[in-house]
Amino acid sequence: MSEIKKTTSVGKPISRIDGFLKVTGRATYAAEWQVPDLAHAVLIQSSIAAGEIESFDLREALGVSGVIDILTFENSPKASMPGAGIGTGPGESFVPLQSNEVFYNGQFIGAVVAKTFEAARHAASLVRVRYQEKPSKTSIDDRLSESFEKTRMMGVLKLNKHRGNAEKAFADAPVKIEQKYSTAMVHHAPMEPSAIIAAWNEKQDELRVYDSTQAVADFAKMYSKAFKISLDRTQVIAKFIGGGFGGKGSVWPHQLIAILAAQKTKRPIKLSVTREQMFTAIGYRATTRQTVKLGAERDGTLLSLEHHSLNATAVNNDYVESSAVSTPTLYKVKNWKVRHDLIKVNLQAPTFMRAPGEATGSFALESAMDELAHELKLDPIQLALKNYTDVDNANGRPYTSKSLRACYERGAKEFGWADRTHTPGTRREGDWLIGMGVALAHYPTRLFPAKAEVEVFEDGRVEVRSATQDIGTGTYTIMAQVAAEVLQIPLEQITIKIGDSAFPRSSVSGGSSGAA
Repeated sequence: MSEIKKTTSVGKPISRIDGFLKVTGRATYAAEWQVPDLAHAVLIQSSIAAGEIESFDLREALGVSGVIDILTFENSPKASMPGAGIGTGPGESFVPLQSNEVFYNGQFIGAVVAKTFEAARHAASLVRVRYQEKPSKTSIDDRLSESFEKTRMMGVLKLNKHRGNAEKAFADAPVKIEQKYSTAMVHHAPMEPSAIIAAWNEKQDELRVYDSTQAVADFAKMYSKAFKISLDRTQVIAKFIGGGFGGKGSVWPHQLIAILAAQKTKRPIKLSVTREQMFTAIGYRATTRQTVKLGAERDGTLLSLEHHSLNATAVNNDYVESSAVSTPTLYKVKNWKVRHDLIKVNLQAPTFMRAPGEATGSFALESAMDELAHELKLDPIQLALKNYTDVDNANGRPYTSKSLRACYERGAKEFGWADRTHTPGTRREGDWLIGMGVALAHYPTRLFPAKAEVEVFEDGRVEVRSATQDIGTGTYTIMAQVAAEVLQIPLEQITIKIGDSAFPRSSVSGGSSGAA
Protein backbone atom coordinates (compact mmCIF):
# COMPACT_ATOMS: atom_id res chain seq x y z
CA MET A 1 0.00 0.00 0.00
CA SER A 2 1.38 3.42 -0.96
CA GLU A 3 2.11 5.96 1.77
CA ILE A 4 -0.71 8.42 2.43
CA LYS A 5 0.25 11.84 1.18
CA LYS A 6 0.29 14.64 3.73
CA THR A 7 -2.19 17.39 2.97
CA THR A 8 -2.32 21.08 3.71
CA SER A 9 -6.10 21.64 3.50
CA VAL A 10 -8.00 18.41 2.85
CA GLY A 11 -8.93 16.58 6.03
CA LYS A 12 -8.05 19.47 8.31
CA PRO A 13 -10.52 20.35 11.13
CA ILE A 14 -11.67 23.80 10.04
CA SER A 15 -14.88 25.71 10.70
CA ARG A 16 -17.41 25.46 7.91
CA ILE A 17 -17.14 28.41 5.57
CA ASP A 18 -20.95 28.76 5.50
CA GLY A 19 -21.28 28.41 9.27
CA PHE A 20 -21.38 32.15 10.00
CA LEU A 21 -24.24 32.68 7.55
CA LYS A 22 -26.25 29.89 9.16
CA VAL A 23 -25.80 30.82 12.80
CA THR A 24 -26.58 34.49 12.07
CA GLY A 25 -29.67 33.67 10.03
CA ARG A 26 -28.22 35.08 6.80
CA ALA A 27 -28.29 31.82 4.83
CA THR A 28 -31.13 32.02 2.32
CA TYR A 29 -33.28 28.88 2.10
CA ALA A 30 -35.86 28.14 -0.59
CA ALA A 31 -38.82 29.92 1.03
CA GLU A 32 -36.78 33.00 2.00
CA TRP A 33 -35.90 34.52 -1.36
CA GLN A 34 -37.25 38.02 -1.94
CA VAL A 35 -39.08 38.00 -5.27
CA PRO A 36 -41.16 40.96 -6.55
CA ASP A 37 -44.96 40.56 -6.86
CA LEU A 38 -44.87 37.27 -4.95
CA ALA A 39 -48.13 35.39 -4.36
CA HIS A 40 -48.69 32.54 -1.94
CA ALA A 41 -50.15 29.10 -2.57
CA VAL A 42 -51.67 26.77 0.01
CA LEU A 43 -52.48 23.19 -0.91
CA ILE A 44 -55.85 21.46 -0.77
CA GLN A 45 -55.67 17.80 0.24
CA SER A 46 -58.00 14.87 -0.33
CA SER A 47 -59.91 13.46 2.62
CA ILE A 48 -60.42 10.02 1.09
CA ALA A 49 -57.90 7.32 0.17
CA ALA A 50 -59.39 6.17 -3.14
CA GLY A 51 -61.99 7.40 -5.56
CA GLU A 52 -62.83 10.33 -7.80
CA ILE A 53 -63.61 13.98 -7.28
CA GLU A 54 -67.16 14.78 -8.36
CA SER A 55 -67.08 18.52 -7.76
CA PHE A 56 -65.51 21.42 -5.90
CA ASP A 57 -67.50 24.10 -4.08
CA LEU A 58 -65.23 27.15 -4.24
CA ARG A 59 -67.76 29.91 -3.55
CA GLU A 60 -66.74 30.72 0.02
CA ALA A 61 -63.05 30.39 -0.73
CA LEU A 62 -63.21 32.73 -3.72
CA GLY A 63 -64.94 35.29 -1.52
CA VAL A 64 -61.94 35.66 0.78
CA SER A 65 -60.22 39.02 0.32
CA GLY A 66 -56.89 38.66 -1.46
CA VAL A 67 -57.60 35.37 -3.23
CA ILE A 68 -56.22 35.44 -6.78
CA ASP A 69 -57.15 32.00 -8.10
CA ILE A 70 -57.88 28.42 -7.09
CA LEU A 71 -56.32 25.63 -9.13
CA THR A 72 -58.01 22.26 -9.53
CA PHE A 73 -57.98 19.59 -12.22
CA GLU A 74 -60.80 21.53 -13.91
CA ASN A 75 -58.75 24.65 -14.68
CA SER A 76 -55.08 23.76 -14.27
CA PRO A 77 -52.61 24.16 -17.13
CA LYS A 78 -51.29 20.91 -18.54
CA ALA A 79 -47.97 19.33 -17.70
CA SER A 80 -46.16 16.12 -18.57
CA MET A 81 -44.38 13.61 -16.34
CA PRO A 82 -41.03 15.09 -15.22
CA GLY A 83 -39.20 12.15 -16.74
CA ALA A 84 -38.12 8.76 -15.49
CA GLY A 85 -34.42 8.15 -16.07
CA ILE A 86 -33.44 11.70 -15.07
CA GLY A 87 -31.67 11.45 -11.73
CA THR A 88 -33.93 9.67 -9.27
CA GLY A 89 -36.97 10.65 -11.33
CA PRO A 90 -40.34 11.91 -10.08
CA GLY A 91 -41.54 10.89 -6.64
CA GLU A 92 -45.04 10.03 -7.82
CA SER A 93 -46.07 8.39 -11.08
CA PHE A 94 -48.79 10.91 -11.87
CA VAL A 95 -48.90 14.63 -12.61
CA PRO A 96 -51.06 16.54 -10.10
CA LEU A 97 -54.20 18.46 -11.08
CA GLN A 98 -54.52 16.65 -14.40
CA SER A 99 -57.43 14.34 -13.51
CA ASN A 100 -60.11 13.81 -10.88
CA GLU A 101 -58.57 10.58 -9.56
CA VAL A 102 -57.65 10.20 -5.89
CA PHE A 103 -55.00 7.63 -5.00
CA TYR A 104 -54.38 8.29 -1.29
CA ASN A 105 -55.60 10.31 1.66
CA GLY A 106 -53.80 13.64 1.80
CA GLN A 107 -53.13 13.78 -1.94
CA PHE A 108 -52.73 17.35 -3.21
CA ILE A 109 -55.87 17.97 -5.30
CA GLY A 110 -55.78 21.74 -5.58
CA ALA A 111 -54.16 24.98 -4.46
CA VAL A 112 -55.42 28.39 -3.40
CA VAL A 113 -53.34 31.34 -4.61
CA ALA A 114 -53.63 34.62 -2.72
CA LYS A 115 -51.80 37.85 -2.07
CA THR A 116 -50.90 36.70 1.45
CA PHE A 117 -50.21 33.34 3.04
CA GLU A 118 -52.90 33.96 5.65
CA ALA A 119 -55.58 34.60 3.02
CA ALA A 120 -54.57 31.51 1.05
CA ARG A 121 -54.63 29.32 4.15
CA HIS A 122 -58.04 30.59 5.25
CA ALA A 123 -59.52 30.17 1.78
CA ALA A 124 -58.13 26.65 1.48
CA SER A 125 -59.97 25.70 4.67
CA LEU A 126 -63.25 26.81 3.05
CA VAL A 127 -62.99 24.63 -0.05
CA ARG A 128 -65.58 21.84 -0.09
CA VAL A 129 -65.05 18.69 -2.14
CA ARG A 130 -67.58 16.04 -3.14
CA TYR A 131 -66.18 12.58 -3.86
CA GLN A 132 -67.20 9.27 -5.34
CA GLU A 133 -65.37 7.11 -2.83
CA LYS A 134 -64.01 3.67 -3.70
CA PRO A 135 -62.70 0.86 -1.46
CA SER A 136 -59.13 1.51 -0.37
CA LYS A 137 -56.29 -0.72 0.77
CA THR A 138 -53.75 0.66 3.19
CA SER A 139 -52.49 -2.39 5.11
CA ILE A 140 -49.72 -4.51 3.65
CA ASP A 141 -50.61 -7.51 5.81
CA ASP A 142 -54.19 -7.66 4.53
CA ARG A 143 -52.97 -7.92 0.93
CA LEU A 144 -50.18 -10.49 0.99
CA SER A 145 -51.93 -12.60 -1.64
CA GLU A 146 -51.79 -9.63 -4.05
CA SER A 147 -48.01 -9.34 -4.03
CA PHE A 148 -46.07 -9.60 -7.28
CA GLU A 149 -42.43 -10.00 -8.19
CA LYS A 150 -40.35 -6.98 -9.19
CA THR A 151 -37.25 -7.90 -11.17
CA ARG A 152 -35.50 -4.56 -11.70
CA MET A 153 -35.15 -1.28 -9.86
CA MET A 154 -35.50 1.92 -11.91
CA GLY A 155 -35.41 -0.36 -14.95
CA VAL A 156 -31.69 -1.03 -14.45
CA LEU A 157 -30.62 -2.74 -11.23
CA LYS A 158 -31.31 -6.47 -11.31
CA LEU A 159 -33.05 -7.34 -8.07
CA ASN A 160 -33.65 -11.07 -8.03
CA LYS A 161 -30.64 -13.37 -8.27
CA HIS A 162 -29.52 -16.80 -7.16
CA ARG A 163 -26.53 -19.11 -7.18
CA GLY A 164 -26.52 -22.84 -6.57
CA ASN A 165 -29.64 -24.43 -5.12
CA ALA A 166 -30.55 -22.57 -1.95
CA GLU A 167 -33.81 -24.46 -1.39
CA LYS A 168 -32.19 -27.92 -1.48
CA ALA A 169 -29.21 -26.81 0.58
CA PHE A 170 -31.56 -25.43 3.22
CA ALA A 171 -33.61 -28.63 3.27
CA ASP A 172 -30.47 -30.72 3.74
CA ALA A 173 -28.79 -28.45 6.31
CA PRO A 174 -28.23 -29.89 9.82
CA VAL A 175 -29.18 -26.54 11.38
CA LYS A 176 -31.93 -24.30 10.04
CA ILE A 177 -33.08 -20.80 10.92
CA GLU A 178 -36.16 -19.23 9.33
CA GLN A 179 -37.23 -15.85 10.65
CA LYS A 180 -39.66 -13.14 9.58
CA TYR A 181 -38.93 -9.46 10.16
CA SER A 182 -41.00 -6.32 9.77
CA THR A 183 -39.80 -2.76 9.32
CA ALA A 184 -42.16 0.17 9.60
CA MET A 185 -42.74 3.24 7.47
CA VAL A 186 -40.07 5.82 8.35
CA HIS A 187 -40.24 9.50 7.42
CA HIS A 188 -37.30 11.78 6.58
CA ALA A 189 -38.36 14.72 8.81
CA PRO A 190 -35.65 17.16 7.67
CA MET A 191 -35.23 20.33 9.69
CA GLU A 192 -36.44 22.35 6.69
CA PRO A 193 -39.80 21.20 5.28
CA SER A 194 -39.94 21.24 1.49
CA ALA A 195 -40.59 24.64 -0.07
CA ILE A 196 -40.46 26.23 -3.50
CA ILE A 197 -40.72 29.63 -5.19
CA ALA A 198 -41.56 29.36 -8.88
CA ALA A 199 -41.32 32.31 -11.28
CA TRP A 200 -42.57 31.82 -14.86
CA ASN A 201 -41.62 34.53 -17.36
CA GLU A 202 -44.13 33.87 -20.11
CA LYS A 203 -42.81 36.55 -22.47
CA GLN A 204 -39.30 35.14 -22.47
CA ASP A 205 -40.46 31.55 -21.94
CA GLU A 206 -38.23 31.21 -18.88
CA LEU A 207 -38.69 29.34 -15.62
CA ARG A 208 -36.73 30.14 -12.48
CA VAL A 209 -37.27 27.98 -9.42
CA TYR A 210 -35.92 28.45 -5.90
CA ASP A 211 -36.20 24.95 -4.52
CA SER A 212 -35.26 22.73 -1.61
CA THR A 213 -33.64 19.96 -3.61
CA GLN A 214 -30.79 17.48 -3.47
CA ALA A 215 -30.21 17.80 -7.23
CA VAL A 216 -30.45 21.23 -8.87
CA ALA A 217 -29.21 19.99 -12.25
CA ASP A 218 -31.55 16.99 -12.39
CA PHE A 219 -34.53 19.07 -11.28
CA ALA A 220 -33.86 21.61 -14.03
CA LYS A 221 -33.98 18.79 -16.59
CA MET A 222 -37.18 17.38 -15.12
CA TYR A 223 -38.92 20.76 -15.01
CA SER A 224 -37.77 21.45 -18.56
CA LYS A 225 -39.36 18.23 -19.75
CA ALA A 226 -42.55 18.55 -17.69
CA PHE A 227 -43.32 22.08 -18.88
CA LYS A 228 -41.75 21.94 -22.33
CA ILE A 229 -39.29 24.77 -21.71
CA SER A 230 -35.79 24.54 -23.13
CA LEU A 231 -33.20 23.53 -20.56
CA ASP A 232 -31.13 26.67 -21.10
CA ARG A 233 -34.19 28.71 -20.03
CA THR A 234 -34.89 26.60 -16.93
CA GLN A 235 -32.98 27.51 -13.78
CA VAL A 236 -33.12 25.83 -10.36
CA ILE A 237 -31.50 27.56 -7.39
CA ALA A 238 -30.86 25.96 -4.00
CA LYS A 239 -28.13 27.79 -2.11
CA PHE A 240 -28.93 26.18 1.25
CA ILE A 241 -30.96 23.08 2.07
CA GLY A 242 -32.02 22.12 5.57
CA GLY A 243 -31.49 18.40 5.20
CA GLY A 244 -32.87 15.92 2.71
CA PHE A 245 -32.03 12.31 3.61
CA GLY A 246 -33.30 11.21 0.18
CA GLY A 247 -36.72 12.84 0.44
CA LYS A 248 -35.66 15.89 -1.59
CA GLY A 249 -34.01 13.88 -4.35
CA SER A 250 -37.19 13.49 -6.41
CA VAL A 251 -39.72 15.95 -7.81
CA TRP A 252 -42.96 15.80 -5.80
CA PRO A 253 -46.48 17.03 -6.69
CA HIS A 254 -46.23 20.24 -4.64
CA GLN A 255 -43.35 21.44 -6.80
CA LEU A 256 -45.26 20.86 -10.02
CA ILE A 257 -48.34 22.56 -8.55
CA ALA A 258 -46.32 25.67 -7.66
CA ILE A 259 -45.06 25.92 -11.24
CA LEU A 260 -48.55 25.33 -12.64
CA ALA A 261 -49.85 28.11 -10.38
CA ALA A 262 -47.10 30.47 -11.53
CA GLN A 263 -47.94 29.67 -15.13
CA LYS A 264 -51.67 30.24 -14.65
CA THR A 265 -51.55 33.38 -12.49
CA LYS A 266 -48.52 34.89 -14.24
CA ARG A 267 -47.04 35.68 -10.83
CA PRO A 268 -44.19 34.18 -8.83
CA ILE A 269 -45.58 31.62 -6.39
CA LYS A 270 -44.30 30.63 -2.97
CA LEU A 271 -45.49 27.25 -1.71
CA SER A 272 -44.32 25.80 1.59
CA VAL A 273 -45.23 22.27 2.58
CA THR A 274 -46.36 22.10 6.21
CA ARG A 275 -44.72 19.76 8.69
CA GLU A 276 -47.92 17.68 8.76
CA GLN A 277 -47.98 17.41 4.96
CA MET A 278 -44.40 16.13 4.98
CA PHE A 279 -45.82 12.97 6.56
CA THR A 280 -48.80 12.48 4.26
CA ALA A 281 -47.82 13.56 0.76
CA ILE A 282 -44.04 13.25 0.41
CA GLY A 283 -42.21 9.91 0.30
CA TYR A 284 -41.01 7.72 3.13
CA ARG A 285 -38.92 4.61 3.70
CA ALA A 286 -41.17 1.77 2.59
CA THR A 287 -42.79 -0.69 4.96
CA THR A 288 -41.24 -4.15 4.53
CA ARG A 289 -41.96 -7.74 5.43
CA GLN A 290 -38.83 -9.87 5.11
CA THR A 291 -38.08 -13.57 5.43
CA VAL A 292 -34.53 -14.82 5.98
CA LYS A 293 -33.65 -18.53 5.84
CA LEU A 294 -30.21 -19.77 6.87
CA GLY A 295 -28.92 -23.33 6.63
CA ALA A 296 -25.65 -24.22 8.34
CA GLU A 297 -23.34 -26.97 9.50
CA ARG A 298 -23.09 -27.44 13.25
CA ASP A 299 -19.72 -25.67 13.22
CA GLY A 300 -21.41 -22.56 11.79
CA THR A 301 -20.44 -22.91 8.13
CA LEU A 302 -23.23 -21.43 6.03
CA LEU A 303 -24.72 -23.83 3.48
CA SER A 304 -27.63 -21.74 2.23
CA LEU A 305 -28.96 -18.21 2.45
CA GLU A 306 -32.36 -17.01 1.24
CA HIS A 307 -33.66 -13.48 1.64
CA HIS A 308 -37.12 -12.49 0.46
CA SER A 309 -38.25 -8.88 0.82
CA LEU A 310 -41.74 -7.54 0.23
CA ASN A 311 -42.51 -3.84 0.44
CA ALA A 312 -45.52 -1.58 0.12
CA THR A 313 -45.69 0.82 -2.79
CA ALA A 314 -48.30 3.22 -4.17
CA VAL A 315 -51.12 1.97 -6.39
CA ASN A 316 -49.58 3.63 -9.45
CA ASN A 317 -45.91 3.29 -8.54
CA ASP A 318 -43.42 0.41 -8.46
CA TYR A 319 -40.85 1.71 -5.97
CA VAL A 320 -38.66 -1.08 -4.60
CA GLU A 321 -37.00 -1.04 -1.19
CA SER A 322 -34.08 -3.19 -2.34
CA SER A 323 -33.54 -4.87 1.02
CA ALA A 324 -31.99 -8.09 -0.28
CA VAL A 325 -29.68 -6.70 -2.97
CA SER A 326 -26.60 -6.56 -0.74
CA THR A 327 -27.27 -9.85 1.04
CA PRO A 328 -25.12 -12.07 -1.25
CA THR A 329 -22.09 -9.82 -0.81
CA LEU A 330 -21.74 -10.17 2.95
CA TYR A 331 -20.89 -13.80 3.70
CA LYS A 332 -19.20 -16.79 2.08
CA VAL A 333 -21.97 -19.15 0.99
CA LYS A 334 -22.31 -21.30 -2.14
CA ASN A 335 -26.10 -21.45 -2.29
CA TRP A 336 -28.07 -18.25 -2.08
CA LYS A 337 -31.22 -16.64 -3.43
CA VAL A 338 -32.71 -13.16 -3.11
CA ARG A 339 -36.10 -11.91 -4.28
CA HIS A 340 -38.19 -8.74 -4.07
CA ASP A 341 -41.97 -8.46 -4.25
CA LEU A 342 -44.33 -5.48 -4.09
CA ILE A 343 -47.82 -4.84 -2.74
CA LYS A 344 -49.79 -1.81 -3.90
CA VAL A 345 -51.58 0.26 -1.26
CA ASN A 346 -53.44 3.59 -1.18
CA LEU A 347 -50.62 5.63 0.30
CA GLN A 348 -48.22 8.17 -1.15
CA ALA A 349 -45.26 6.67 -2.99
CA PRO A 350 -42.30 5.55 -0.89
CA THR A 351 -38.87 6.81 -1.86
CA PHE A 352 -35.16 6.75 -1.14
CA MET A 353 -34.09 7.27 2.45
CA ARG A 354 -30.57 6.93 3.90
CA ALA A 355 -29.13 3.68 2.56
CA PRO A 356 -32.39 2.62 0.90
CA GLY A 357 -32.62 -1.16 0.97
CA GLU A 358 -29.32 -1.74 2.73
CA ALA A 359 -30.60 -0.32 6.03
CA THR A 360 -33.72 -2.47 6.19
CA GLY A 361 -32.04 -5.51 4.67
CA SER A 362 -29.02 -5.60 6.95
CA PHE A 363 -31.33 -5.40 9.97
CA ALA A 364 -33.14 -8.57 8.86
CA LEU A 365 -30.06 -10.52 7.79
CA GLU A 366 -27.99 -9.66 10.85
CA SER A 367 -30.89 -10.45 13.18
CA ALA A 368 -31.12 -13.90 11.57
CA MET A 369 -27.36 -14.40 11.93
CA ASP A 370 -27.74 -13.60 15.63
CA GLU A 371 -30.47 -16.23 15.89
CA LEU A 372 -28.20 -18.75 14.18
CA ALA A 373 -25.33 -17.95 16.55
CA HIS A 374 -27.67 -18.42 19.51
CA GLU A 375 -28.93 -21.75 18.13
CA LEU A 376 -25.36 -23.00 17.60
CA LYS A 377 -24.12 -21.55 20.91
CA LEU A 378 -21.44 -19.70 18.95
CA ASP A 379 -20.02 -16.26 19.57
CA PRO A 380 -21.64 -14.02 16.88
CA ILE A 381 -18.23 -12.66 15.90
CA GLN A 382 -16.90 -16.20 15.62
CA LEU A 383 -19.84 -17.06 13.34
CA ALA A 384 -19.20 -13.98 11.19
CA LEU A 385 -15.49 -14.78 10.86
CA LYS A 386 -16.30 -18.42 10.09
CA ASN A 387 -18.17 -17.20 7.01
CA TYR A 388 -15.90 -14.27 6.18
CA THR A 389 -15.45 -13.66 2.48
CA ASP A 390 -12.85 -11.78 0.46
CA VAL A 391 -15.00 -12.23 -2.66
CA ASP A 392 -18.25 -10.55 -3.64
CA ASN A 393 -20.54 -13.57 -4.03
CA ALA A 394 -22.88 -11.60 -6.26
CA ASN A 395 -20.29 -11.36 -9.06
CA GLY A 396 -17.37 -13.57 -7.98
CA ARG A 397 -14.89 -10.71 -7.92
CA PRO A 398 -12.41 -10.22 -5.07
CA TYR A 399 -12.63 -7.02 -3.06
CA THR A 400 -9.82 -4.60 -3.86
CA SER A 401 -9.58 -3.87 -0.14
CA LYS A 402 -11.46 -5.11 2.89
CA SER A 403 -10.57 -4.50 6.54
CA LEU A 404 -13.66 -5.96 8.16
CA ARG A 405 -11.75 -8.75 9.92
CA ALA A 406 -9.52 -6.17 11.62
CA CYS A 407 -12.61 -4.14 12.53
CA TYR A 408 -14.21 -7.15 14.24
CA GLU A 409 -11.04 -7.80 16.23
CA ARG A 410 -10.41 -4.17 17.18
CA GLY A 411 -14.06 -3.54 18.01
CA ALA A 412 -14.30 -6.60 20.22
CA LYS A 413 -11.19 -5.55 22.11
CA GLU A 414 -12.20 -1.92 22.59
CA PHE A 415 -15.81 -2.72 23.42
CA GLY A 416 -15.13 -5.34 26.08
CA TRP A 417 -16.83 -8.01 24.02
CA ALA A 418 -15.22 -10.93 25.86
CA ASP A 419 -16.70 -9.76 29.18
CA ARG A 420 -20.29 -9.46 27.98
CA THR A 421 -23.20 -11.48 29.37
CA HIS A 422 -23.87 -14.23 26.82
CA THR A 423 -27.47 -15.04 27.77
CA PRO A 424 -29.97 -12.53 26.29
CA GLY A 425 -32.20 -10.62 28.68
CA THR A 426 -30.15 -11.22 31.83
CA ARG A 427 -28.23 -7.95 32.31
CA ARG A 428 -30.13 -5.15 34.01
CA GLU A 429 -29.34 -1.61 35.03
CA GLY A 430 -32.29 -0.38 37.05
CA ASP A 431 -35.39 -0.71 34.88
CA TRP A 432 -33.33 -1.19 31.72
CA LEU A 433 -32.38 -4.43 30.04
CA ILE A 434 -28.89 -4.00 28.56
CA GLY A 435 -27.73 -5.95 25.54
CA MET A 436 -24.47 -6.03 23.63
CA GLY A 437 -24.40 -7.13 20.01
CA VAL A 438 -22.57 -6.97 16.73
CA ALA A 439 -23.92 -6.43 13.23
CA LEU A 440 -22.53 -5.96 9.75
CA ALA A 441 -23.74 -3.27 7.36
CA HIS A 442 -22.80 -2.62 3.76
CA TYR A 443 -23.26 0.16 1.23
CA PRO A 444 -21.87 0.30 -2.31
CA THR A 445 -19.64 2.99 -3.76
CA ARG A 446 -21.47 5.02 -6.38
CA LEU A 447 -19.75 7.47 -8.70
CA PHE A 448 -21.67 10.00 -10.78
CA PRO A 449 -20.30 12.39 -13.41
CA ALA A 450 -19.73 15.91 -12.11
CA LYS A 451 -18.19 19.07 -13.52
CA ALA A 452 -16.85 22.31 -12.10
CA GLU A 453 -15.24 25.42 -13.52
CA VAL A 454 -12.50 27.40 -11.83
CA GLU A 455 -11.77 31.06 -12.50
CA VAL A 456 -8.55 32.66 -11.27
CA PHE A 457 -8.53 36.44 -10.95
CA GLU A 458 -5.57 38.80 -11.26
CA ASP A 459 -5.55 39.56 -7.53
CA GLY A 460 -5.16 35.86 -6.70
CA ARG A 461 -8.78 35.19 -5.80
CA VAL A 462 -10.30 31.95 -7.09
CA GLU A 463 -13.94 31.18 -7.81
CA VAL A 464 -15.19 27.59 -8.15
CA ARG A 465 -18.61 26.99 -9.70
CA SER A 466 -20.61 23.76 -9.96
CA ALA A 467 -24.28 22.75 -10.19
CA THR A 468 -24.09 20.73 -7.01
CA GLN A 469 -25.69 21.61 -3.69
CA ASP A 470 -25.02 21.57 0.05
CA ILE A 471 -27.78 19.71 1.90
CA GLY A 472 -26.11 20.46 5.22
CA THR A 473 -23.23 18.00 4.85
CA GLY A 474 -20.44 20.48 4.15
CA THR A 475 -20.13 20.69 0.36
CA TYR A 476 -19.13 24.38 0.44
CA THR A 477 -16.25 23.65 2.80
CA ILE A 478 -15.16 20.40 1.16
CA MET A 479 -14.94 22.00 -2.29
CA ALA A 480 -12.96 24.92 -0.87
CA GLN A 481 -10.53 22.53 0.82
CA VAL A 482 -10.02 20.55 -2.39
CA ALA A 483 -9.42 23.73 -4.40
CA ALA A 484 -6.99 25.05 -1.79
CA GLU A 485 -5.14 21.72 -1.81
CA VAL A 486 -4.84 21.51 -5.58
CA LEU A 487 -3.92 25.17 -6.11
CA GLN A 488 -1.84 25.44 -2.92
CA ILE A 489 -3.45 28.70 -1.85
CA PRO A 490 -5.14 29.78 1.41
CA LEU A 491 -8.83 28.97 1.87
CA GLU A 492 -9.56 32.67 2.33
CA GLN A 493 -8.80 33.30 -1.35
CA ILE A 494 -11.45 30.83 -2.54
CA THR A 495 -15.14 31.48 -3.19
CA ILE A 496 -17.44 28.51 -3.79
CA LYS A 497 -20.56 29.04 -5.89
CA ILE A 498 -22.97 26.10 -6.00
CA GLY A 499 -26.70 25.48 -5.80
CA ASP A 500 -27.49 26.81 -9.28
CA SER A 501 -28.32 24.68 -12.31
CA ALA A 502 -26.77 27.35 -14.56
CA PHE A 503 -23.32 26.23 -13.40
CA PRO A 504 -21.51 23.22 -14.92
CA ARG A 505 -23.62 20.12 -14.42
CA SER A 506 -23.07 17.98 -11.34
CA SER A 507 -24.94 15.12 -9.70
CA VAL A 508 -27.39 14.42 -6.91
CA SER A 509 -26.31 14.75 -3.30
CA GLY A 510 -27.38 11.24 -2.42
CA GLY A 511 -26.29 7.63 -2.51
CA SER A 512 -23.12 8.56 -0.59
CA SER A 513 -22.23 10.90 -3.46
CA GLY A 514 -21.91 14.66 -3.40
CA ALA A 515 -21.05 14.73 0.33
CA ALA A 516 -24.31 12.93 1.17
